[in-house]
Amino acid sequence: MIKMIGIIAVIASAGALGLRCSRSLRDRLTQLRQIERAFYDISTALQYTSATTSEIVDMLKHDGKLGFFSQLDPLDLSGSLSRSEEFRRLDINSEEREIVKDVFSRLGGSDLATQLAMIEYNKTRIGAAAARCGEECSRKCSLYDRLGFLGGIFVSLLII
Repeated sequence: MIKMIGIIAVIASAGALGLRCSRSLRDRLTQLRQIERAFYDISTALQYTSATTSEIVDMLKHDGKLGFFSQLDPLDLSGSLSRSEEFRRLDINSEEREIVKDVFSRLGGSDLATQLAMIEYNKTRIGAAAARCGEECSRKCSLYDRLGFLGGIFVSLLII
């Protein structure tokens, strides 16, 4: 009886680990798409309404898709981004973090044409990162799910 409970616990924990890895990859893809959408919104606000930095930050705060937007200070965007706990908790990698930091450190620091060009460039970069993550997700998510449970079954067979 105890052996059966141990086998079930091993299979469940290994399966949960596989599901967690898969979920982390899916969350990263979702966050990248939300960041890409935020860059699009910033670009649109700058292009059509010549929005100030404060207006852009307020727009992002009210959108509420990513938690770190509510922690942004319009007077110190790069500093508030560095201090943001929500930004540190994102599942994105360091290259993608640098893209976000690049946009928010340069926002409001130059003329409109330069800001729009910078945002378009970074939209392309984050879009490419999202596409890579989407490909990785389609290849690896089901693999992580299956591998977790099959690994748990293998380990439980070793226990017997």
